[in-house]
This record gives sequence, structure tokens and C-alpha cells, in this order.
Amino acid sequence: MQITMKFDLSSGVVDDRQWNKIEQQLWTACLFTGSAAVYCCRTAMPLCIMAIAKDYGWSKTDAGTVLSSFLWGYSMTQVAGGYLSDRLGGDRVILAAACVWSLVTFWTPYIFSLHSDSGVTFALCVLSRIVVGAAQGAHYPSMSSLTSLRVSDHDRTWVFSVLLAGSHMGTITAGSVGSLMLERFAWYLMQMQREKTHILSLEASVLSKKDSRKQPISVPWLLFFRSSAFWALLIGHFSHAYCFFIMYSWMPTYFHEQYPDANAHVFNVLPWVATMVTITFAAWLGNSLLKRGVAIGFTRKLLEAIAAVGTCVFLLCLAYAETYYSALICGTATMMMMAFHNSGVMCNPHDIAPKYAGSVFGIMNTAAAIPGFVGVYVTGYVLDTTGSWASLFNSTALIVLLGGFVFLVLGSGKKIVD
Repeated sequence: MQITMKFDLSSGVVDDRQWNKIEQQLWTACLFTGSAAVYCCRTAMPLCIMAIAKDYGWSKTDAGTVLSSFLWGYSMTQVAGGYLSDRLGGDRVILAAACVWSLVTFWTPYIFSLHSDSGVTFALCVLSRIVVGAAQGAHYPSMSSLTSLRVSDHDRTWVFSVLLAGSHMGTITAGSVGSLMLERFAWYLMQMQREKTHILSLEASVLSKKDSRKQPISVPWLLFFRSSAFWALLIGHFSHAYCFFIMYSWMPTYFHEQYPDANAHVFNVLPWVATMVTITFAAWLGNSLLKRGVAIGFTRKLLEAIAAVGTCVFLLCLAYAETYYSALICGTATMMMMAFHNSGVMCNPHDIAPKYAGSVFGIMNTAAAIPGFVGVYVTGYVLDTTGSWASLFNSTALIVLLGGFVFLVLGSGKKIVD
């Protein structure tokens, strides 16, 4: 039996019919693969940045600029991506965005041969990362909107957490294959491999019939911004994202500098493999609690508390790790604890505003992108001037703990709007 996906691009309304069991399984596999492809693309530059900086004489501040420029673009399209997904359908927005980021990533290595002036080359590299970030900024709000409409309340935590786990599979793939390619080939060959099959993963999915439709909706922005629960998830996600982007962007550099003889494919892969295990466990735990009748708000806060406290503890341990293996264990444990956030705050937009989950998620991710492009750049500058990794990990631990505390006090699982 041939399975295809039909996109009705001529209509300006959204299909809100919930998926049946087979559709849900196939869509989950499809979007999981798409999220993996997104992070394969995103991970390429952090893995290659040391080799590129060496070839072109970049400082850590320059490297931080390139790494953070992705977040400049990423923050620009979060709200727009979520809003368009709520109005037009997340499947359409995901597909259009994938066409952009995959092609730009494929052509990134050729930027370095376009001009002999290193300043121009640097500017073009930054610009390409901004474009990739802008295109990928629509992916997660669109996915949130799609699952909020098409997945039942009881299955939503599990499905969305599995989809988020796809990002870690992409990081594992890029970290393992990419590290081996960097050891054996030039960095630009790895970059060229990142233009992958995200579009195909959407085109080879589910037969989706447009049976039930609703008219485009108006998002109650003022109502959201007046809600303490909305601000709680915003702050909770902001603090988590600050930690995530620091770890994601700078951990390869940390291990390269502190333990230059260590195998790159170990520290680039092990934390993400372990994280996928934790994501699966956290999704199962959250789903089990909800099916047993535990309140949504309590479930979200419990999982977020585990994430915040656990991340803080292991970051503090990482700050004072003295050996490679202790640093590897602490870094891996930090990422594992952060994974509980995926079933906590990350699922909260579905709880407080299921009809507007894409828009809420877009605002939430816009706020989260700010510490990405500011924090990653500032980190490069601080490391250039002080060379202190301990102060970086200590301050990050404090920020994570404060964000988790705010969500525990002000967060909620009740709907803000029907």
C-alpha cells in the first residue's frame, strides 16, 4: 500500500481532526525524523567551529559571533511561525521552512570560496547562519501547533516528548558521524552532508483527509501577557534555554581545550544518547501520572523541578571537575537532567492554550532564543578575557535554578482560554 501526504495549499483554514492510531504513529515517525534532520543541520557548525576558526584565524569572540548568529535568525520567526501554523496548518509551515534551511546549509561551505577578503567571508558566514536560524525557527512552534490540534489530551505529552527527542537523535547522528568525518576529512565535507531528507520525511508520511475544518482564529495576545502562568512558562523556558545553548554551543570547545587527547566522538555523542533515554523516561513518567488522574499542573511542576535542581547540581560539579571522566560524567548528567524539561515547561503551552499552542510556543521560544544569541556571544568574550570555565558553569546553574523556582511558584496546568 502506498502512503502519501496531501497538502491543500489553496485553503486558508486548518484541519483540526485528531489523528487515528495509525496516522498518529506515522506522523510521529515523520516529525521525529524531521526534528533529527533539523538538529543534524544545527549541530554541524558547533562541531566544525574549532577547525574553521583555526583555518581562518578566528578568535573565540569571532566563533561566538558565528555560533550566536543562528539564534539571531531563530528568534525572528518563532512568533510568526507559530501564528501561521495556527492559521494555516503546521504541516505547511514545516515543509516551507525545511526547503530553506536545508538548501542554505548545503551551500554554506561554498561561502568560504566566494571572496578572498576574510572580512567579507566572515560576514557571509554570519548571514547564512541567520537565514538557517530564521528558517528553523518555525519548526518547533509549527510542530507544537500541529500536535496540539491533532493529538488527544492523554497522548499529547508522550507524542510531543518523543518528537522533541528527535532533536537529540539528530545531535547524536551529527556528533558521531560528524566527529569521524572531522578526524578523517575536511570540515567542509561534513557541512555538505547536512542537507538531508527532512522534506522527504514529510512527503512520505500519512494520507490526511481534510474532513473537519475551522475558520482562522484570532490570538488573544493581551490575555496571555496578563497571565502569571504564561510568564512562568516564559521565564522557565528562558532559563533552561540559556543553559542548553551554552552547553550545546560550547561543550565541544570545552572538551577540546581542557582534554585535547580525548576522543571527540565520545563527548559529542554520549551526552545525547543518555539524554534520549531520559527524555523517554520523563515522557513515560508524565504520561503515567496524567493517566492516573494526577493534576496537570502538579505533573508539569514535578518534572520541571527535577530538571532545574538536577541540572544545577551537576553543573556545579562540572565546574570543579578535575579529570576527563569526571567532566564527561557531569556533563552527561547535566544534559540528562535537562531532558525532564521536555515533559514539563515544553508541554505547558498545550495545557494553558491548546487552540493557540503554536503561537504561545512561538513567543516562548522567542524569549528562549535571546539567551542563545546573547549568552553564546558573551560566553565567547568572557572565555577570551578570563579563560574561566568554572565561573561560566556556576552562573548558568544559578540561572537554571531561578527559572525553575519561578515556574514552581507561578506555573499552572489550567487553561487560560478555551
